[in-house]
Amino acid sequence: MSTALTAWSGTACPRCGREMERLPSNSVEPRVCPHCKTSFIALLFPAAVQNEFLGRYGEPLREESEAACFYHADKRAETACDRCGRFLCALCAIDTQDKRYCPQCLENGIRSGELPEFQSAYPRHDLLALAVACIPLMLAIPILLIVLPWATDIALGFALGLLLFPAFVTAPASLYLALRFRKTVTHPLGRRAGWFPLTVLLAAGQMVVWAVAIIVFTGSLFSEF
Repeated sequence: MSTALTAWSGTACPRCGREMERLPSNSVEPRVCPHCKTSFIALLFPAAVQNEFLGRYGEPLREESEAACFYHADKRAETACDRCGRFLCALCAIDTQDKRYCPQCLENGIRSGELPEFQSAYPRHDLLALAVACIPLMLAIPILLIVLPWATDIALGFALGLLLFPAFVTAPASLYLALRFRKTVTHPLGRRAGWFPLTVLLAAGQMVVWAVAIIVFTGSLFSEF
């Protein structure tokens, strides 16, 4: 008798394909096929053991004194939107974990990022900030690799200039992006840090290099007088 851990349709043996009795719920105990004697652990999706959900329809107004749905004037209101306060029928009310929204507020919340649990796309502002911070390095490193065999003062100065001058713009820009979007969701599981810490370190390091270069250059000017 062999044992296997595999995906299971819920009705047929994963090895011989013959029909088996459906499980009412998940179990860590192995199942044994009565036909081929294969032992396997069955893990079902929750939807496979739940009844089909057909949805709800708004009930029609029965009396003039009843509140009507904001979107359907002929439907009786059952609840109110927790964001805008509009009356909603059972068809329009969208239930979340602990709140209810109308279709318009749900759409606006997804667009503005206030409802991250409904997001399907996650803009990677952390990668954008990191890319901006790396622009001086991408320009300077190839030049350094080329000029290091000769190691002349002019070549090294040119490579250092490629590192410093773009950083005068890219370092503050990447630092602004990292601080501006540090709380945005960058992952479906809710992780927020992303590459922002590394971006801040790179940007701060480039700004320190700029400050040291300015101090050295200023000191050399005063020493000549």
